[in-house]
Amino acid sequence: MKSFRVRYPQNIVLLAYAGVAVCAAVFGATLWRCIDRGGFTDPFVSVQYILLFLLSLLTACLLLLIVYDSRYTVTETELITSFAFIRTRRRLDGIQKIVFDKKTCRLAVFCEEGNFVLRLNEEWCAAFIDLLLSGGRHILYDETDAPEEKKNEGDDGGNDNKKED
Repeated sequence: MKSFRVRYPQNIVLLAYAGVAVCAAVFGATLWRCIDRGGFTDPFVSVQYILLFLLSLLTACLLLLIVYDSRYTVTETELITSFAFIRTRRRLDGIQKIVFDKKTCRLAVFCEEGNFVLRLNEEWCAAFIDLLLSGGRHILYDETDAPEEKKNEGDDGGNDNKKED
């Protein structure tokens, strides 16, 4: 059994950090308001404070868990994708084909239950693919390069701007 961390795009990681900062701000504002208003004097306000404290802490923990505890695990018979505490198990027997995009380091997995895309670090791609292929010998494997965008060099396919004299 071997695990590989999920590679999130940088904007997703920054968004998660921004969410944690918002949670910290909510926690701090709730604490300030609690101290400023004399603490837990009214039962309804006390419940409000407790819920805001818990909600901000749980949300921050969930965001950090998703960023740091998301991984793909390959066992002898299964591919396990886990995002924090959410786990999905797929049997290697059910995987029909995998296609690796070299430029983006994404792995498209086609299986009976549906298709999905995995994002890995470049250093781990070869080892992950080897583990998948060794566990499921029937899996078809293909590599692709995403086509580069054509540069417009003034040729628009037969629209000549030449004048005949």
